[in-house]
Amino acid sequence: MSEGNRKEPRYLSINDRIIFDRTGTIYRDGKSLYSGENALIAVLGILVDRAGDIVSPEEIVALSHTGTRDSVPNLISALRKLIGDTRKAADGKSAGYTIIATSQGKGYNLNPAYIRPVRDAVSSQPEQGSTSDWLRAVLGDYKDIAAFDMLFLTDFDWLYHDAKRAVLKTLAEKKIPVRILMADPEAADPVVSHIRGPYRMTLDSREVLDLWKKQLARYEGAPISLRTVNLPILHRLYIIRKTDGSVLINRHPHIYGSAELPQYTEIFTENDAVKADLYIREFEYLWDLSEEI
Repeated sequence: MSEGNRKEPRYLSINDRIIFDRTGTIYRDGKSLYSGENALIAVLGILVDRAGDIVSPEEIVALSHTGTRDSVPNLISALRKLIGDTRKAADGKSAGYTIIATSQGKGYNLNPAYIRPVRDAVSSQPEQGSTSDWLRAVLGDYKDIAAFDMLFLTDFDWLYHDAKRAVLKTLAEKKIPVRILMADPEAADPVVSHIRGPYRMTLDSREVLDLWKKQLARYEGAPISLRTVNLPILHRLYIIRKTDGSVLINRHPHIYGSAELPQYTEIFTENDAVKADLYIREFEYLWDLSEEI
């Protein structure tokens, strides 16, 4: 997972159920569950380091220096219980594991979409700057992405941030439907003026909107829609719909006045069905009120 001198985060939240300390401890609710020389810690560390790749039982045994090939399924089963990975789909029918998937005859794959860096062993708040990494992990090769919805107050990060521009370009090239919804400038500008310094726009919302239109004009024929709604928007949402019917949501709050600077991004999956449904409904409600530009 390392690139150059990039520092790996020490603490990782796995499916918002446990926190994994790379130095060798698994926490839940701020309390240590496992630490030291432990087979579960060793195997989880291998899967985390190789997240997104298939790891064979032989590799797990060799790298963890624990157990035998025959003991690996039991360790994987214990990890799945620990992180809340079940086979039951939303309709109650049996389904494959979504967090630690089994590749028949090959090994196991920890889905990086369920991993996010956090500040410490007792916090559920991820480190700042992880959104682009999250997007890369979730989107992968884009083969299982059905649609991508974005909700902003106003945003020009996607116009200048190389990683996000690359995502938008790939979505357009692969003809994946994208809906982009922002507050109308009349609604956005009064709110933007109260956003604290690090988040204050150097351009007004109307200029940002014009830049978005110019950017999207490059992708003529791509199923990308840009709309505005005459209401203030209090957080940023990414709603990623997958071909298997599952949904991943990434939410980041805007901060106003003298409030604390945000240190977290909330990530919801199908395991957070109630919360996820609220944000999906919010987006659809605002989209129905919006106007195409």
